[in-house]
Amino acid sequence: MPDSCVLIENRSRNTIENAAFSKSMLNANHLQPPYVLVTSAFHMRRSLGIFKKTKLNVVPYPCNYLAGIGRTSPDSFIPDTETFFRWTIYIKEVIGVIVNYLI
Repeated sequence: MPDSCVLIENRSRNTIENAAFSKSMLNANHLQPPYVLVTSAFHMRRSLGIFKKTKLNVVPYPCNYLAGIGRTSPDSFIPDTETFFRWTIYIKEVIGVIVNYLI
């Protein structure tokens, strides 16, 4: 895909601002939907909800999947720092989905 086909919104500080700034940018460039929404796989559900609220017709393109290392030894059930890190990501996304649903 040539660079001329890609628009990058870089002013936002969060996903809600990203959707609003992207909508303005797409309208200013007179581009027709659907648009490709690229974000982390774990963040896609919340992003889709936010972009739908702004009435943007987007096609999801998730990336940056988080996957385990597939170990199945007895120590697999002992939490480590990576496990706690991933739980913080999960909890943040769940709270974000709930907040977006309520507003």
